[in-house]
Order: sequence, then C-alpha cells, then structure tokens
Amino acid sequence: MVRRLPSSDYIHSMWALSPYHGPMGSLIRQGKYMSKRRLFTVLGRLMAEAALDLPAFDAIVHVPVPWHRKIHRGFDQAEVLAQAIQTFLSVPHYKVLRRKGFERQAQKTMEARAQNFLSQFYCLEQKLPSRILLVDDTITTGATLEACGAALYQQGVEEIIGFALSSTKF
Repeated sequence: MVRRLPSSDYIHSMWALSPYHGPMGSLIRQGKYMSKRRLFTVLGRLMAEAALDLPAFDAIVHVPVPWHRKIHRGFDQAEVLAQAIQTFLSVPHYKVLRRKGFERQAQKTMEARAQNFLSQFYCLEQKLPSRILLVDDTITTGATLEACGAALYQQGVEEIIGFALSSTKF
C-alpha cells in the first residue's frame, strides 16, 4: 500500500511504497549495487499498480542518476522504474532532467544534502504537461525530489507528485 509523506515547496504530494529500512531497502541496494536491472523492472510494475491510487498526472519524469553511475551499472534505476510505469499505464515518460554536477550523497548528513541539492538539476527546454509524476527509487530527505521539482516548476509544470519505492520518512 502506498503511503503519503510530507509535501514540500515544489512537491505537491510525496508518496512511497515501503520503508527503506526493511525488505524493500534490501531489494533496492541489491538491484543498484549488483546491477540487477530486471529487479527494477519488476519493482516498477508494483509502482505502476500503486500509482493508480495517486492523484492524477499527465506524464512521468524520473530523477536521473549521475552519468558515471549509469555507465558503471549499465542502467539508471529511476529510469527503469519510470519506463515500467509508462508501459503499464500508457502515460508519456519525458527524459528532461539533467544534473549540473555530482557529489555523493549517501554519506552526507540530512542537512548537508538539503543545502547542496536545490540547484543541482536543470530541465531541458521542452513543453511539459501541467501534472507530473516524479519518480525515484528512494526518498531520504526529499531534497533530491525538491531540487528536481524546482527545475520542473521553472519549465511551467504546475503540479508535481513525488513517488518512490521506499523512504526513510515512512
């Protein structure tokens, strides 16, 4: 069952399927660090079914991983999740977010993550629908979704729904 999390300035509603500390977090780590793309395809189907219970959206955008992670793993897990949701729900998937730079976040404090992230993403200039489902694998502080939401908002998106497999805020 999907759970609503606290919203933020740019994310109108934020949702997650499961707590990060538990089986879902183990699956996510296994998929990311053992390069198991297929696992994210299966988890994306679960997200697609749960997305039917979310507020209405017109398109999907995923949070991009840094380019070097995508090369190392051979895939971007949030992109795989978004593609699965797109396939299941027949909703367009726009690949418009880019990172300006990258600093590893996993070892940073929550405060450091929030301060670092707000200007770390930009959106390619493209006309986007007004209601976007923003997909990521995990919500920790919400700073990544917030930064992506700010970039989408600057492109004219009116409503951004954050959605992840897991969250530490669950």
